Amino acid sequence: MNPLVGVLQFTFIRGVICTVMMFLYGYGQLKHSLIDSVDRKSLPSLIFRCTQGGLSVFISFMCIKFFNVSTVGIVCSLTPLFVCLIAYWLLGERLKTFDQVALVAVFVSVLMVILGAKGEESKTMGANPLALIALISQPILLAAGCVAMR
Repeated sequence: MNPLVGVLQFTFIRGVICTVMMFLYGYGQLKHSLIDSVDRKSLPSLIFRCTQGGLSVFISFMCIKFFNVSTVGIVCSLTPLFVCLIAYWLLGERLKTFDQVALVAVFVSVLMVILGAKGEESKTMGANPLALIALISQPILLAAGCVAMR
């Protein structure tokens, strides 16, 4: 990412481009697509999902300033694990023993990658705990959004 462009600027420009593309693509049926077709009972979960998605994009771009893209991607790969855990606790989904073992193996593997960081990235994790908290919160936010739409 360009160091001269801030995270908020990049996120804002991306939002403007997406909004313009949406208006150009759905010009004739925009009201029907955005307002009329939305089920009113699912509106709170939809609002949560939109807020969570925007916050997740912001966190992702912010974390890329402090961590390698590969580390951010690996941590985001924990999203299915958190989806399973949140669905188990909130929705009462069942997990087989093999699924539980696989989830623990994935979590331990990602934890080894994060804790095994060396050099500049290791210094960043110690010096900026807010960036590390934001990085870890991203898969939890993504998982909560997936479960909220169910």
